[in-house]
Amino acid sequence: MSFIYDDRRGGVFCPEHNIAPWPMVIMRRAAVLDIMQSLTPGNYIEIGFGTGVFTYEFYRKGFKCKGYDIAPEAVALADSIFNQDKKTIEFCNELAPEDEAHYDCLGAFEVLEHNEDDAVLVKQWASLLNRTGKMLLSVPAHKKKWSDADERMGHIRRYEKDDLHQLLSNAGLHVQKLYSIGFPIYTMFAPLIRHLVHKPMLKTLRPCSPQERTQRSGIDRKRESQFKKYVPFSLLCFSAKAQRFFYDTELGESYVVLAQKN
Repeated sequence: MSFIYDDRRGGVFCPEHNIAPWPMVIMRRAAVLDIMQSLTPGNYIEIGFGTGVFTYEFYRKGFKCKGYDIAPEAVALADSIFNQDKKTIEFCNELAPEDEAHYDCLGAFEVLEHNEDDAVLVKQWASLLNRTGKMLLSVPAHKKKWSDADERMGHIRRYEKDDLHQLLSNAGLHVQKLYSIGFPIYTMFAPLIRHLVHKPMLKTLRPCSPQERTQRSGIDRKRESQFKKYVPFSLLCFSAKAQRFFYDTELGESYVVLAQKN
């Protein structure tokens, strides 16, 4: 198994598993990398790492990384891609007692919206942080934008800014940065992407429960990967830089938020 890391084209490419940066992933990655510049490398844990590509970004920046995901397939996939020669990143299906209050930073990207009781979940995640630990999240934005894409991915909700502030405050966290991402480029093409990708896939997933869709959403990228033949990745990466001018607006498709323990 081999993968290619190409920063100018959006990150990790692994043809054997149809892994190539999806346009929204490129937008999210750019915002996460912007925030990462303000973080000091330390112990990092990612919840719901999917294919492991974001965990790898933190590993590249000097963090000691652990990834936790409920799907055994995700662990096997991430291990086969990033731990070919040696165990550089620990991917697992279970948390250990020593994880409590251990981490300087916790990441969870497009995870919170899959869970019924997000308030309890955020408090559980906060318990994994040390007393000055930081939490870095991304979630889909704006309830009015609910679509076939949310159903296909197993989402339960979308978020408004006030929701995130309240949710994190109740868990003892203070929001430091909150970015709106995806505008203008991804927002322009989002309706077309929903029609060509999410709507057809949703038809095949109708019999599946939201939990089953959630587990598949993290690692099933076959239909998205077909677009790598047509998507100019370098242009998307350039466009991801343009979204910086709109971080403080309400125009994007998702939020990326950094919060610290009070």
